[in-house]
Amino acid sequence: TDAAGILFFANQFKMVHDIYERFLAQIGFGVGDRFARRDVFIPIVHAEADFIRPLRVGDTIEIGAGSARETRR
Repeated sequence: TDAAGILFFANQFKMVHDIYERFLAQIGFGVGDRFARRDVFIPIVHAEADFIRPLRVGDTIEIGAGSARETRR
């Protein structure tokens, strides 16, 4: 966060990517293992965020993931 305790918007994508890696590990596709083996490539083809108001220290956010078909509007 900055001095006012507001999260820099790009850091939201870092948080989401951390969740994405945890999800892959839970389903047996740990990122480190897969990169070492080079047997599977799972690209992120679309990401978006709605910045409704600034995020501050202690705020709770909801992070969702799905296939491109599930998340397209």
